[in-house]
Amino acid sequence: MAATLMMMSLVCFLQLGGIMVFAAHGYNSHPLPQVQANGDTTWCIAKPSTLYAQLENIINYCCVETGLQCSVIQPGGACFLGYNNKVSDASVVMNLYYNEKGKFPVNCNFSDSGLTIYTDPSVGNCVYRAA
Repeated sequence: MAATLMMMSLVCFLQLGGIMVFAAHGYNSHPLPQVQANGDTTWCIAKPSTLYAQLENIINYCCVETGLQCSVIQPGGACFLGYNNKVSDASVVMNLYYNEKGKFPVNCNFSDSGLTIYTDPSVGNCVYRAA
């Protein structure tokens, strides 16, 4: 029984400031289940508590290693908020990645730095794509 519980995924629903957050966390380094989000619209954002270095790694991974078009977070882009907004920048590119690769929990994990939310995080001209 205990071994079974350790292998199960823990699924939590949290209410944070009016934003419904879905967090899936796998145990024993097992991959997260490949179950696409149901009909609900979801977005992927960075946890505000994520360390600066991890945010930089996420941005580098999404924009350089996977080749996503990240001009939206560069000067002149609709989501450019200055040079010291790494949580915002990472959130934008994480959501791009999440949409590009499929809305599976594993595609919003980013070493446990991602949150899947049900409230549109778009602000002004910075529109987060939803599928």
